[in-house]
Amino acid sequence: MESQEAKFILGRAYETGDGVVQDKGQAFEWYRKAAQGSGSGFVGLGNGDAAFALWRMYDTGDGVPQDKEKALYWLQQAEKLGHDEAEFRLGRAYETGDGVPRDKVRALKLYGWLASSYGGVAGDAMFALWRMYDAGDGVPRDKEKALDWLRKAADRNNVAAAYTLGMMYYRGDGLPRDIHKAASQLQKAAAQGDEKALSAMRQDDLRKALEENLKAEQDARREELLRLADASARSGGYQLAEAYAEGAFGLPRDKDMSLYWYIWAAKAGDSKAMLTLWRKYDTGDGVPQDKEKALEWLLLAGKEFDAKALLLLGRLTEQGCSLLPQSRTLAAELYSKAAERGNSEAMFLLASMMEAGDIVPQNK
Repeated sequence: MESQEAKFILGRAYETGDGVVQDKGQAFEWYRKAAQGSGSGFVGLGNGDAAFALWRMYDTGDGVPQDKEKALYWLQQAEKLGHDEAEFRLGRAYETGDGVPRDKVRALKLYGWLASSYGGVAGDAMFALWRMYDAGDGVPRDKEKALDWLRKAADRNNVAAAYTLGMMYYRGDGLPRDIHKAASQLQKAAAQGDEKALSAMRQDDLRKALEENLKAEQDARREELLRLADASARSGGYQLAEAYAEGAFGLPRDKDMSLYWYIWAAKAGDSKAMLTLWRKYDTGDGVPQDKEKALEWLLLAGKEFDAKALLLLGRLTEQGCSLLPQSRTLAAELYSKAAERGNSEAMFLLASMMEAGDIVPQNK
């Protein structure tokens, strides 16, 4: 399975020294190969993450001579390949005129696309749209539309949006004053390390409102967990097991009840519960250590095509153990299935096997 993603994983490994000797030159070469692609069909398309990594290296002079023109080229290539953060940074560049001619219309188009895509930087794009509509910067001023984008950005856990919205509720600035909504938004920003939000949450009235919010949320969450379990929902059983394990949502910490619900959820088909039981029996965590029973749960999780389970089975098969015969061919197949489900460690192990010549790369 030769792919641009595998080349990118190798580049990142060389850049960070993860499993190999750190080498920025090798990182650059693997990123370049991945970003350029093979040019043959869809699988030959370049890798956006690799193009973005090349932008970062040229932009900061990390491992290569700093070159803003080449940085801009790779940022634009990453944007063409659908890289969300590259699209956002390019939008910001057009908004401010940083390295490109200022173009508010193009910035608005990029922000709008990212906001509607709900990708990883959607919250940043939504906050940028709030800023533009609130100030009338490049668009007609529209406070109602601005507030809608601000709320959406806060819902996406954008720190600046949560702080801004929280302070608007706290001060009654453009919104009816609501101390509980203010505490909810400011705590969201504070939990992500925002200094201004942390400072605001030291106010007695906000701390009291937060305590009231947390109690109401715990009560509602406990009722929801019990409802899910009663309805035989597999996810409800797993969450209930976690709650008993941690003593969360007002439930007592109870290892026996936790184990009961893990087994219940696993039998209902929840692969996360199966993996938890594998770990418990493998290490003797709260149960007598039993390697055979551990492997049974791991195999069941693998049959559910759980990416982590497939990775773990691949590692056990590659190394060989008393319960599984060694087989690098089978290990490669398991890594491939895990990689297809987005497991980056499996991608790296596959790429390493290809580089060492242990398996024959194939395009798919």
